[in-house]
Amino acid sequence: MPRTGLPSDQLLEKIIMLAEQKIREDGFSHLKLTLLAKELGVSHAALYKHVKNKEDLLDLISMKLLRELDDKLEMVSRQTNDPGECLQQWFETYHTLKLEKVKKDPEIYKTFNMTVEQKKPFIKAHLKELDQQLISVLERCQAQNLYTLFSVEQSAQILMSGTISFHHPRLVVEHKEEDRLPQLKQLLSVLLQGLNQPKGE
Repeated sequence: MPRTGLPSDQLLEKIIMLAEQKIREDGFSHLKLTLLAKELGVSHAALYKHVKNKEDLLDLISMKLLRELDDKLEMVSRQTNDPGECLQQWFETYHTLKLEKVKKDPEIYKTFNMTVEQKKPFIKAHLKELDQQLISVLERCQAQNLYTLFSVEQSAQILMSGTISFHHPRLVVEHKEEDRLPQLKQLLSVLLQGLNQPKGE
């Protein structure tokens, strides 16, 4: 046990929380693991047992952010209201969550962006999770004869690609001062109208 007396998982949680606080205050470039250990009251060896280096810590922070995002979107995807409305709400929520994080927590979001660009395995797992959520909503839509022009997998790809400027991390930052939700709604309306055309038209 570390000198804090905390179990391993609780110590790791405290490390991540303190690191987030320091990143908010000074930015990721000024973060030092030795100072984290000192402030937590643990030895360097105890901290390095949980976090190998700054890159490892960056991954942990990013994974935490993605889990929170996945969980909130999953709640939307499981709503039992009209599946067409659920589909639109899922994309609007996806955009809104990213935008809120950029505005309220810019340094953490900047740190997250550094990880996304490296396309690590947990980033790919996150994207797969989003695809599965979207496909599940589209399956309910198609069960009601909505958006049946393509398979659910193809439709999910079309919708994600078509709306990418509203949820890609870098593009969300570039447009953070704009209210783009009305534009997203208009775009979704056009895309969904296209997916609703009977085959052969």
